[in-house]
Amino acid sequence: MDKSAVKKFMTLSFFIAAALVFWVTGVLFDTAAGSFPVIARLKAIPAVFHGFPLICGLGLFLWLQLSEKNKAYAGEVINETSKVVWPSKKDIKSLTIAVGIMILIAGLILAGFDIVAGKALALLFDR
Repeated sequence: MDKSAVKKFMTLSFFIAAALVFWVTGVLFDTAAGSFPVIARLKAIPAVFHGFPLICGLGLFLWLQLSEKNKAYAGEVINETSKVVWPSKKDIKSLTIAVGIMILIAGLILAGFDIVAGKALALLFDR
């Protein structure tokens, strides 16, 4: 992966992280407003209710984007991820089918145990 693609991918990753922090902070703010009257009063102020999550998200994005340590770490992660040998489409299909069959077998076994245990308990307690 060339250097400009790594930088673009890093910026996109940092933006997604900041968007998640914005969303989670808003949800937590909204949830806390139901439990704490002080936060409920702050929630009534639109600049605080929308501004606090925005500041948290923007702060995280700027911290990630401007810190050389974070950028170096993210670059190393991207480079190591690009070295991973991913399975072929054929392998993915065959393994997915195998997992599906094993889940079906396990479900049938559990259903059998459930039916037998249900019948045994019905015989035991219906006397």
